[in-house]
Amino acid sequence: MTQSVCRSAAERWLRRQASTVAPIACAITAFTAWSACQSTPPVEPANPSPAPSTNVNTNTSPIATAGTSAPVSTGAAGLQATGVPRTAAGSGATAGSTPSAAAGSSGSSAAGAATAGTSGSDAAASGSSGSAVTDAGAGAVAGTGGTAAPGIPLKECPTGSLEACGTILTADGMKIPLGPYGSIMEPNMGAGFETTIASGDSDGGATCRLFASSFGEDAESTDRLLDTGDLKFDLYTVYRPANMKEGETYPILTWGNGTCAQPEGYGPLLRYVASHGFFVFAANSRWVGGNSAMTKALDFAFAANADEKSPYYKRLDTTRVGAMGHSQGSAATASAARDARVKTVILFNGGTSATKRFLAISSDRDIGNPTAATYRSGVESSNLGAAFIFYHKIPGTGTASGHLTLMTQPTRVIEPTVAWFKFTLSDDADAKTFFIGDACKLCNMTDEFDYGQKGLE
Repeated sequence: MTQSVCRSAAERWLRRQASTVAPIACAITAFTAWSACQSTPPVEPANPSPAPSTNVNTNTSPIATAGTSAPVSTGAAGLQATGVPRTAAGSGATAGSTPSAAAGSSGSSAAGAATAGTSGSDAAASGSSGSAVTDAGAGAVAGTGGTAAPGIPLKECPTGSLEACGTILTADGMKIPLGPYGSIMEPNMGAGFETTIASGDSDGGATCRLFASSFGEDAESTDRLLDTGDLKFDLYTVYRPANMKEGETYPILTWGNGTCAQPEGYGPLLRYVASHGFFVFAANSRWVGGNSAMTKALDFAFAANADEKSPYYKRLDTTRVGAMGHSQGSAATASAARDARVKTVILFNGGTSATKRFLAISSDRDIGNPTAATYRSGVESSNLGAAFIFYHKIPGTGTASGHLTLMTQPTRVIEPTVAWFKFTLSDDADAKTFFIGDACKLCNMTDEFDYGQKGLE
C-alpha cells in the first residue's frame, strides 16, 4: 500500500474516532496506523535525481565558545511558528533576496536588504535584482543584534521575521543569541523542484487542526503552529547564514517537519543552526513521509549551487550533507539517510536507528512513552557510530509534551544539534568534546538528560 493511501486512511480514522476517543490517544493511534500501514520505509535513490533542465528557478550555544552551555528554559516557550507573513514572496521569489516589503503573487522580489539592527538605521537598498547574500569579514558580531562588519546589520527578530537576525525572540520572550554569521529565513524557494502536496495540506487545515489540538497544548500556541500564512506546501524554506565570508562554502542540511508542523515552528533551532555556518533546506510540506520532500530539497540545493544565476552559486559544500527531522520528519530523515549524498543524521522524537551515523533525541512524555533504555538499546545496536540524548524535566500541560521539546524548549537542543553536524561533517575538535572524551559536555548530567554513545571515538 502506498504512503499516500496509508496517510489518507489514517486521516479518515482520525476524523471518525475523534469524538469518541481521548484526543491524544486518537492522534497517536492514527499516526501509528499510518506508520504501520507501510511494510517498509521508502527507499530513496542511491544517487541524486537529475536536475530539471528547463523551467528551473534556483534563484528563487555558541559552539565557538564550547565551554558554556545554553540556558535551559524552565517553562514551555510555546510553539514558535507565526507563519510565513502573508506579504512573503511567492514561488517565483529570487533566492537570497530578503525583502523588507512584500513580493507580490507574481513572484517579483522587493528591492533592498534587510533593515538594520537595533540602532534603527536602515541598510541601503541593493536594487530590484540584488541579492542579500553578503560577504562578512572575520569581525562579524555573534548574537548581539549588532552589526556584522562589513555585512548586513543583524536584528533582534521574532519568529516569522524575514530580516537578517542576530538574536531570536521566542514566543515567551526568551532571547536566543545566534552564531557568528547571523541568519536569514527565505520562504517559498525551489520552484522547479516542487513536491506533491499531501491531502492533509489541501483540506483547509481540518486534519491538522484536529491533530494539533490533540496534544493538549494551549490554544494560542496551537493557533501559532497552524497559521501558515502564505506558505506554499510544495516548496521549501531556506535558512542560511546572513553574512558569509568570501571563499567559504557551507554544509547542506535537509530538514523534515513533524506532522502538521511548518519549518518556522522550529525557527529558533533552524535559524541557530544556519547562524553557525550551515544552509538548511526545509521542505514546507507538513507530511514529509510520503513525497520524498527531503531528498528533493537536496536536488534543489545541488542545482542552485551549480546555477550561475543563483545567489547560492558555489556557496554550498556538496561533500558535507546531513539530514534531520522531527516525528514524521524523523522517519523521513531515516529514509533520506539512504541517499548517497547524506553523511549523517539527527532523529528528533521518531526513531532509534538509521543507515548513517546518527544522533537520536527524545524525552520523557514522548509519544509512545519511550525510555532512555529504548534509545540506549538503539545506539548499542548500531555499528556506524551513534549517540542519543533523552531529556527529563519536561514542562507543559499536554499528555505528550515531551514530543515537542525542540519546539517548546529550543535552548536545550540547539547546541547539541550544531555540535553534532560540526563534529560529523567537519571533524571539529571543539564540537567533538560534546560527545566523547574526558571533558564530554553531555556526559554525567543525568538530572537533566540521559546520554550515551557508541563508536564515536
